[in-house]
Amino acid sequence: MKKHTCVVALVLALLISTFMGVLLDLTKANPAGMSIPELPPPIYIRENGTIEGAEGAIQKTGNTYTFVRDISKTIEIQRDNIILEGNSFTLTKPPEVNTEGLMTPIGWFPSIQISNRDNIIIRNIKFDKCHTSISVVKSSNVVIIQNNMTNGNLGVYMISSTNCNISGNEIIENAFTALYVQGSSFLNIAYNTISRNHFHGGWIAISYSNILRNNINNHVGDNVGIGLYLYGSNSHNYIFE
Repeated sequence: MKKHTCVVALVLALLISTFMGVLLDLTKANPAGMSIPELPPPIYIRENGTIEGAEGAIQKTGNTYTFVRDISKTIEIQRDNIILEGNSFTLTKPPEVNTEGLMTPIGWFPSIQISNRDNIIIRNIKFDKCHTSISVVKSSNVVIIQNNMTNGNLGVYMISSTNCNISGNEIIENAFTALYVQGSSFLNIAYNTISRNHFHGGWIAISYSNILRNNINNHVGDNVGIGLYLYGSNSHNYIFE
């Protein structure tokens, strides 16, 4: 019996390893024979405060960077202590990036990319058809507030971050999940409308955080559709109203 159990465990481990290898090997073509596309050059908000690649679409006033028209590029933020103000304009995925039929890893092709940054505010942006609207990795004090993320794949992707706030957003009708938040702590996720996403409302593994007063409803995927899926290590969280 013990030998049989070991064999089953080994087979399962090999299957999982094979699956993850397929998912993460970005050098191989997809089943349709199409290679994973590269992103076109993004807009950079550089560490020294300058803007590159925006072609006049973003204006800078002090530490506030404001959209003056719709944008169809990725924005990579390399500067701390700024506000990115969408001014109710739309941010769409670059038209060159066609991910249809691709098995791409969670969080790829972000329209806003924040990594190893502190004290960033993202507000009043309409995200439309973005593969991933906002990616936040190993960052702190990031505020994502009053944005609209619709008709894409994933709303907010947040990994290994602390003291962040996701509030007052509408994250609706995305093909995957509204919130994919893993390995993060001391978060406030509040007053969001999370509706009609096709997998789960939120895929959560966090600690010492508050999830409160959100409207989470009508997720429509077959055999999924969970409002908040607490997957992985969750502890010391308050989830209410």
